[in-house]
Amino acid sequence: MVSRIHEVLQSFSKCQILVIGDLILDQYTFGSVTRISPEAPIQVFDFERDEFRLGGAANVAHNMAKLEAKISLMGVVGNDTAGRILLKLAKEAGIDITGVVTDAGRPTTLKTRLIAQGHHLLRTDREKRIPLSIELQAKFLASLEQEIDHFQAVVISDYAKGMLPEQFCMQIIELACKHEKKVMVGPKGKDWSRYRGAYVLSANRSETEGVTGITLRNKKDIARAGEQLLEDLQLGGMLITLGAEGMYLVARNEDDFYMEAQAQEVFDVVGAGDTVLSVMSLMLAAGHPWKNAVTMANTAAGIVVGKLGIKVVYPDELAKKMAPGVAHYLDKIMPVEQAISCVEEQRHHGKLVVFTWGGFEVNTLEQVRFLEHCKSCGDFLVVGLYEQSEIIPGLDSKERSQILAGLAAVDTIVLTTPEQVLLLMQKIQPDIVVHHTDELVKTIPESKKVAIMAYPVHPNVGLVPFLKRISTHPKSDTNAEPKPANAEPKPEE
Repeated sequence: MVSRIHEVLQSFSKCQILVIGDLILDQYTFGSVTRISPEAPIQVFDFERDEFRLGGAANVAHNMAKLEAKISLMGVVGNDTAGRILLKLAKEAGIDITGVVTDAGRPTTLKTRLIAQGHHLLRTDREKRIPLSIELQAKFLASLEQEIDHFQAVVISDYAKGMLPEQFCMQIIELACKHEKKVMVGPKGKDWSRYRGAYVLSANRSETEGVTGITLRNKKDIARAGEQLLEDLQLGGMLITLGAEGMYLVARNEDDFYMEAQAQEVFDVVGAGDTVLSVMSLMLAAGHPWKNAVTMANTAAGIVVGKLGIKVVYPDELAKKMAPGVAHYLDKIMPVEQAISCVEEQRHHGKLVVFTWGGFEVNTLEQVRFLEHCKSCGDFLVVGLYEQSEIIPGLDSKERSQILAGLAAVDTIVLTTPEQVLLLMQKIQPDIVVHHTDELVKTIPESKKVAIMAYPVHPNVGLVPFLKRISTHPKSDTNAEPKPANAEPKPEE
């Protein structure tokens, strides 16, 4: 499969899949903790920003959409701000949301995580775990009956929030099987009888132990649990994820297949189960063999656990991991959402992110020196490249981006416009901003979090604020003793 990885990834674009399940909005509230409250012996969280991401079944759909499959979503949101944000994010991700219903009787499930200095401090949940009404169940089934022939497969993502009552879930699977559609399930709870007849289930070790009553101490135990579920639920296959130990597949008419975990470094396991379900479902829907499906899903899980929070995996990331020798420098050119993901990953590893922008119309030695200077200011250089040339009208942005991608100093390239540069900068949130024009540098809004400098540096432009701001970063003071990650904040005076 490695030799034809791009062909495999391209097969996803031919898939049209329906995702049914509990829709969740994940809110990440970033800030810092530097002091103790004078009111009580608790930390004070200084708010910086909020980020919203698709969670639950919406995250499953998002993963498949980013792998360029055609995805439709079926579920419920509340008549509230969280619901509107979720629908907006799903629509922006290219997901068909016509099957999502607004129910004023229940709030949108919202999970809020507080994160300071890269550490997860607290999570709050706002939800109502009430079963879906009989009226809405009937409405969804009627819609499914009408649209089922448009899909190659149905994916059920159950988070036990009430979207999938037992009888309703069984009716969905029965209807899909009647139309010869594969059903892939991410199960929940300790009674999986509602998923009987599905093509495949994907569950972790503790979930499998809870349902089968078998302690999974070794491969023999895992195989026995998988075989039991295969027979009891009349499944085509059972994938058991084992965390750092990898994955184990038991499937009909197939030899058992075990694969070790692919993660090099685990940063956050949140959302990894969704990624496994998404990628395995896409592979099976596209007609690829079981072992190839598990291999791709395992690789995707290894990528996503190296990112913070609910994240998706991109085609070029899979290509790099599956076929590292085939990976191309052009992978540096990416959409803004993927660039943000790369930047966050770098920042969480303590790297300084540098941002610059422009048309880069003429490939000169001075331009190369400028970009090398930008990179020398930090660790990871993001270039905002104008889609249209301001100097040479009609100059192809594709060629310019490919030239920049070939430079070792450049890590990521995002196409933009002069009007959108500041917005792109706000999304990237760099530690350092560099530009070769003093006047443009002066137009950047002041920020305590961003070092701003011009190139070449003049005595009174950029250099002083650059040194002042960058000195607060732990990497800037080589003589200072490192501060422990768990150092306690000082009490407020």
